[in-house]
Amino acid sequence: MENIKNNIPNPPFHENINDSSAQTVQITKHLEKDITLEKIAHYRLLKIIGFGGSGVIYEAEDEDGSPLALKLMHIEPSTPKDEIYRFIREIETAKKLRQHPNIITIYDAGYENRNYYIAMELVKDAKTLSNLKYKEKNNPTTINEILTYAIDIADALSYAHKNGVIHRDIKPTNILINEFGKAKLSDFGIAKNENAPKITITGAIMGTPYYMAPEQCGFGDKTTTKQSDIYSFGVTLYEIITGEMPYPVREYEDIIEIFRVICTEEPRSPRLYRKDISRNLEAVLLRMLDKEKQLRYKSIENVKNDLIACRDGKPVSVRKLSIAEKFEKWIRMNVKTVIIILCGISTLLFIYFVIVLPEIRKYMYQKSKADLNTVAAKRRILELESELNVLKGKNEENETSGEKLKNARNLLTQEKFEDAQKLFELLLTEAIKSSNRGMTFECASWLGRIAMKRENYIKAVEYFNIAMLSSEKDSPLFDLANFEKAIALYKQGKFSEAASIFAKIARENRKLEKSKYPDNITKLSQTMFSIIKNENEKENLQLEIENLSPLFKGLGLWIKAHNEKD
Repeated sequence: MENIKNNIPNPPFHENINDSSAQTVQITKHLEKDITLEKIAHYRLLKIIGFGGSGVIYEAEDEDGSPLALKLMHIEPSTPKDEIYRFIREIETAKKLRQHPNIITIYDAGYENRNYYIAMELVKDAKTLSNLKYKEKNNPTTINEILTYAIDIADALSYAHKNGVIHRDIKPTNILINEFGKAKLSDFGIAKNENAPKITITGAIMGTPYYMAPEQCGFGDKTTTKQSDIYSFGVTLYEIITGEMPYPVREYEDIIEIFRVICTEEPRSPRLYRKDISRNLEAVLLRMLDKEKQLRYKSIENVKNDLIACRDGKPVSVRKLSIAEKFEKWIRMNVKTVIIILCGISTLLFIYFVIVLPEIRKYMYQKSKADLNTVAAKRRILELESELNVLKGKNEENETSGEKLKNARNLLTQEKFEDAQKLFELLLTEAIKSSNRGMTFECASWLGRIAMKRENYIKAVEYFNIAMLSSEKDSPLFDLANFEKAIALYKQGKFSEAASIFAKIARENRKLEKSKYPDNITKLSQTMFSIIKNENEKENLQLEIENLSPLFKGLGLWIKAHNEKD
């Protein structure tokens, strides 16, 4: 393998890339046996194995047949300059760190035919650290084995930090385990060089929200430092060792709510999930996860030493905070809340002694004279309760399922999607219990579409799967649900899976007798399959949409909108 090239060309922002002979990455190579694999420089691309923060990762071969991984970034006129500079920065970062045994080795980097590329070590059939996450009933990996991997990664991070590199995206999927049982740190795509000029995309979130440090979420001084990597590393170890996140962040889809939880809620004790976690290890994990940087570990080297001590059963340098220290920390983090509480207590005391207490005394004095009034008041209360129960019984009459379904549809037309979602979820549960396949299909389909609107594509796939299960396999309804599921996969970036479904629908519907319903699905599936293959489908899009039935015209217009020039 060649050494990393020193002369990487400047970003070609004004290069004309409309040449029809430009090379195209064939994402659908698994679907056609006779596809010719592409070459970049002297590397032959074999298949896509992943997606990094700034490019697509391929399994590839060098000229001598040596296996490697190739990270590729294709440049278009619309590609933001910051993203291109960040990819080049990743190359520069890789040069600094290529000699450490626990960091993925970089062999080569360059630019050809509007593609930047990085050739790196291939971890064949790699497991990630997430594959070793604790499961209560099935956990073959011991805590000491996890600590051994963690020590390797801590050493890699220490090397990176000494070279002025902050990773900023430590998470289980960025830690690979090779065939020799060695942990490897990967994906420096959003790493930050401490002495380099700052590169930021306006509004961009640098990191994976679940694993971001509080300062990355807007807490404290809002400055990302080496201690931010320590925090993300702590979240990663906590999740792998316990099988759970330190906070209930996965309960939320809204990133603002995720950031609120990270910035305000304290991590739960890891021993709640596993009693075999030592108190030393518990103290180390909680210190790594401290929201205040001044209380967190100062360097990753200190973390590594304590992890070694935990593995070997020796004392660690940190301990759990005392109750007094925890209270002091809570006061520092909640100064405004403390002031509000003190003001509230003062106000309540004033009201009690000045207003309430005199009234109590007055009441006690007059109590003996109020017995008759009390009896009358109780009788009136009983009468009112009786009347209220009658009214309550009338209001709690159950609506029929048909009325609920009609109400849910009306909510959709009024764009009250949250209310519609709750009603459809209730109806879906009732439909499944009563084996009502028609209602199951409709409710699951609408829930899938609402999830698509909210860009929750993983949940959308789940609902469309339910819709498919509720319909006959050879029916148009089955194909419709399958088609919408493929759209959700396409929006997730799972192009190969989506193309497979589109090709299957188009192929099977050609065998069916021509009818308006399957013919619509066939045309849309063929169009989406061709779009994924990067073939020119503009004319077909223009010609076919007007001839579609109303049910499919919306899907056709959606496809057109996502593939127009503007």
